[in-house]
Amino acid sequence: MSQPPGPEDLLSTAVGVLRDQVAGELSGKARYQALMVANAIAIAARQIGGTPPQDLAGIPAATDVASLARAIREGALDGRADVYDWIVRGLRAEVRVSNPKALSRDAVEDARR
Repeated sequence: MSQPPGPEDLLSTAVGVLRDQVAGELSGKARYQALMVANAIAIAARQIGGTPPQDLAGIPAATDVASLARAIREGALDGRADVYDWIVRGLRAEVRVSNPKALSRDAVEDARR
């Protein structure tokens, strides 16, 4: 017996129908709105399957994001590669949900220029 589709599958199907069928039948403002809704659904689907928050264990002076920010502002973590890596991993996880195309190799190379 097969499993029923999960929420990510259902949302992915809805996005496909909106982008590939509904939006193609529309024009102007209605087309824009349909594509905007499809994009919002795609973001929500990625959030459902997203990664859990990162653990701050191992970064002294940081028990939560606010204390991490304070320690960075105060210079307490200057030169710490592990802190830099933690921040980059967190940002990539957020971008993977909100705008995964921005993580493509071309987009990264363009940002460095």
